[in-house]
Amino acid sequence: MEDKNKVEINKFDSLPAPTAFHIPDTLPLLTLQDVVPFPSAMLPLHVTSSSEKMLIEDTSKSHRLVALLTEKPIDAKGEKKEETKKVLYSIGCIGRILQVHPTPDGGLNVFIQAIKRFFSGGIMRESPYPVVKVLLLEEPQYDPREIEPILLALKNQTDEILKNTPNVPEEARLFIQNI
Repeated sequence: MEDKNKVEINKFDSLPAPTAFHIPDTLPLLTLQDVVPFPSAMLPLHVTSSSEKMLIEDTSKSHRLVALLTEKPIDAKGEKKEETKKVLYSIGCIGRILQVHPTPDGGLNVFIQAIKRFFSGGIMRESPYPVVKVLLLEEPQYDPREIEPILLALKNQTDEILKNTPNVPEEARLFIQNI
């Protein structure tokens, strides 16, 4: 039986590590503002709060994995959300800390690679930093024979729009054609 919590490391990962690693059921939670992580995305973050710095420092000494969830924006009425309670999306990415560098302002510059999508099973602990229950999501599998015609139709429609739009450089059309 295959371990669903085992993830292959991206070949571009510069840290020495085995070829796969286990994802625990709970992970420290790093909340993001105005950033939506996707698997394979590289995220440069600047961390300044004491709890987030502690989270990064503790996690960097162990498995280097963090749960990344994005904060929901201000509601449609333009009212600010309560500062003490963050409202988070329920689906995020598990990230692997690749590099950590202290900054002169006392913060940390952190470089994280998002590796796998997850569903938040809820906050398990709040202090000294939040820890979330992680429920891994399976990535959808697509048949390339179904995707190729859709991609071709999309490219053709985009090319037609670009042809009929004034002041669009020829390079834009060439870029779309070469996808």
